[in-house]
Amino acid sequence: MKQRRSKEEWLAIIGKFQQSGLSNAEFCRQEGLCPKYFSGRRRALKPKVPSAPSRGVFVPAVFESPKPAALIELSIGDVQLKVPTSVETSWLVSLVNGLAR
Repeated sequence: MKQRRSKEEWLAIIGKFQQSGLSNAEFCRQEGLCPKYFSGRRRALKPKVPSAPSRGVFVPAVFESPKPAALIELSIGDVQLKVPTSVETSWLVSLVNGLAR
């Protein structure tokens, strides 16, 4: 009677297969494994990772428009200027003084 392998042993065998570069059939022949059973164990122990949708499947995309930045609007004569509220106050004061001349 053949011995039962633990999950850890199967994972080690699968790792050895992946490193071998051999085909499933050749690896199983060299290791004395049944190719169908080995493939089944590989599938059963494969990490459950969500796969990408196959071609032809519509996946809706949701786009959120960025919130507009708060702006300060300045009008001095013919000049109109919009600057974000995050601008340094000292820079804004220098700008207004320069435009007012």
